[in-house]
Amino acid sequence: MRKTTLLKKNLNGIIKSVIWSLALVLTFNLSSYGLIVGNFQKVQGRVSVIKKGAFRGVSYKKVTGIEVGDVVRTKRKSFADILFIDKSRVLLKESSRLIVEKFIPKKDVSLKSPYGKVIYKIAKAPKGTYKIKTPTALIGVKGTVLATIVTEDFSMIIVKEGTVEVVNPEFP
Repeated sequence: MRKTTLLKKNLNGIIKSVIWSLALVLTFNLSSYGLIVGNFQKVQGRVSVIKKGAFRGVSYKKVTGIEVGDVVRTKRKSFADILFIDKSRVLLKESSRLIVEKFIPKKDVSLKSPYGKVIYKIAKAPKGTYKIKTPTALIGVKGTVLATIVTEDFSMIIVKEGTVEVVNPEFP
């Protein structure tokens, strides 16, 4: 009788451990793929989203939210204001592009801006990395308000508030 009770306790403990492990794995894996990490707050003009794996973009009106792997692009005389789940805000000005490469709140966020004018208001996080990549710069930020103006040849970074660390990946 005592062995049976001990066996049940051990089995229950093993089952609980497996369930918690599975929940953690799913949380971290799903937090970077397939879940909505941001939403459009205000949009003007022609704004489209290219979903991960797709060739063509669709109007922002046809997507339920922004996911990891999505590309958001604005056309002439357009802009998009995006609020991410960590309370960070990104404003894409006209003729700009933003790629959500990775988004695990308070752990690891990576956004890519291949061209255009983008204003970032990054929420303060106690730990983790928040990176913005351009063709000529890698920008590490924490609780910062900054703007980038990017072409394929240069990146201008304007810091309004906070601190950034900037590195040219080709000349570390």
